[in-house]
Formats: sequence, C-alpha cells, structure tokens
Amino acid sequence: MERAQQPGTEFRQNSLNFSVLQQAMTELTGESYPELTRRLVFEPLGMTGSSFDPCWPDTEGRPFAHGHDADGRQVSAGYYANPEPAAGGLWTTAADLAALAAELRRCYLGRERGLVATELVREMLTPQSGRAYGWSTILDTTGGDLEFGHGGQAYGYRAMTWMRVHSGRGLVMLSNAVTGRELIRHLIATELSGRTRLTGEWQRAIEEAVGRERGGTA
Repeated sequence: MERAQQPGTEFRQNSLNFSVLQQAMTELTGESYPELTRRLVFEPLGMTGSSFDPCWPDTEGRPFAHGHDADGRQVSAGYYANPEPAAGGLWTTAADLAALAAELRRCYLGRERGLVATELVREMLTPQSGRAYGWSTILDTTGGDLEFGHGGQAYGYRAMTWMRVHSGRGLVMLSNAVTGRELIRHLIATELSGRTRLTGEWQRAIEEAVGRERGGTA
C-alpha cells in the first residue's frame, strides 16, 4: 500500500480507509477489532448491545431484526456478515448509539471523566479540508448550534444519528430494511429542515446508495 497524499491535504470520503485503521489498530495492540472496541468503547459506556463481531447475533445468541432488501424480502440467513467490521459492520441499538453521541457531546463540553480528551473531540467536530466533515461525522452550524451526525448502511439495514452539542437534542433512527432511507428523507425534511450542510450530505449519501443498489451491489 502506498500513500497518495500527505495527511490533511485532501478530503476523500472512502469507507475503505477504516479498514486500514482497523489493521493498524489490531497490529499495534495484538487484539481483534471486536475485542479492542469492546474494551475501549463499549464497556466503558455500557453499550452492552453493540459489537463489531460480524456474526454477533449468532455468537451471542441475541434476538435481532432481520434485514430486508428494497423489495421487502428478508436477507438470506437474516443478515449479511461484513468481512470489514470497521468499514460498516457495527451491530448496535438505538440506545447505544444515543449513549455514544451523548458522550461525545459531554467530552466536547469539557465535562469530567470523559471517555476521550476534550481537545480531541473538539478537533473531531471541526470541519476538515474546507468540507462539512469532521472526523467521520457531518457537521453543521447553520441552525445556530453545532450539530453532528452521520448515516449508516449495511445490506438490509439503514441508520441515522444526529445531535446538537449545546442544546443536547438529538435523534437515532434504525431500520431493518433498505427502504429505511425513506425515513431518513422524512427526518431530513422535518427535524433537519434548514440545515443545508447536513441535509445536503445526507441526500448525496442516499443517492449514492440508490445508485449502488441499482448496480447490484450492497
């Protein structure tokens, strides 16, 4: 693997970059990615319903919502096991995602005993390379408050998380169907109306997902 640009010189949205980070983290610590994230993030925040284990529903024997395609048909075996967990293989619940967003907010505001240093979270929630992206999150201040969030998708599933830093208001949406993108569109048109950066980035993400589906890929 060769480096194309110096870090921080250009913005490129590519989920494969997370596979590179995953490999670096596992080589550095000697732990599997599911175990590493459990120890560093999920356990400290009490996120007992979350894991990066690709086959977590089976290995843990937990009930889960089966994924469905664009025609409403259940995904074979109930779900697709993503071989690249960091790039899009998180199993989680709405409550756990809300807890993570709330912790990022706490850390940003400098509250005591935060999971991550305030300086790092504030850099995370700062636009990078002139774009409406921080570190792995879309950012918007057009509504008078710093807002952050992102969508998520895996074959048969759709998700969305959003939070305002200062007011503490936020939402989490999870859907076990590809058509869950219509719920995201509804939330964009109602709860996020007027947030030009957030709505623009999310709308582009939806259109890209639709294009991939029409091309036969997840």
